[in-house]
Amino acid sequence: MNTESKKVIITGGSGFLGDYISGWLLDRGFTVVSLDVAPPQKEEVAFVQKNMLTDDLADQRLENPYAVINLAGKNIFGRWTTEFKQAVYDTRVKGTENLVELFANERFRPEVFVSASAAGDYGDRGNETLTTDRSCGEGFLATVSFDWDRKV
Repeated sequence: MNTESKKVIITGGSGFLGDYISGWLLDRGFTVVSLDVAPPQKEEVAFVQKNMLTDDLADQRLENPYAVINLAGKNIFGRWTTEFKQAVYDTRVKGTENLVELFANERFRPEVFVSASAAGDYGDRGNETLTTDRSCGEGFLATVSFDWDRKV
């Protein structure tokens, strides 16, 4: 595949995974754009500073992507207050919903859309074989992960 001039947008591009994936893509000739509130760690990565919850995401730098990799979400390490949990939920579920809405527009529609998630939505099922047609597990993280998956 000729990767030259193929643009990949990474939400959460300044985070641990975003930085690693950015480097991997750059090494293979992709153009990488980080859509995040914080700047990326690599200078070669273009930066579009947006809050996926509150900002208008339409930006010409995000047009015509080859792929979108959605990694955005509030870090889950912190004191789990009601406000903190709401921010964890909103940055994943509502942020992804806003992103999907943007990329449904023909100007922004990617060929590939990948969204990170978590295995927490399954809950503890012992040795049960799990598929994507599963019911939601129990608890906060199970709900977040299940709702997050449904937005994509």
